[in-house]
Amino acid sequence: LKGATSLRAAALRPVLIAMVLISKQNRRAILEHIFKEGVIVVKNDGRASRHNELEDLPNLHVMMVCKSLASRAYLTEKFNWQWH
Repeated sequence: LKGATSLRAAALRPVLIAMVLISKQNRRAILEHIFKEGVIVVKNDGRASRHNELEDLPNLHVMMVCKSLASRAYLTEKFNWQWH
């Protein structure tokens, strides 16, 4: 019973999710790259300081823009070996 109580308490705790604010300039650069190339590859590493193709942008920003586009069905996501 003690274990079940702790699981229930853990399920009721609020999940803290950090908001990622992406500037309009960065979002525009990512979208321009996607529309120009037709494809983008993103490593599944939010802690990476820079994206491999867009060196001036953080990898986390590219990941979040692609995640947003995929959730709206504007982008098809293929995940393979820690790369999107």
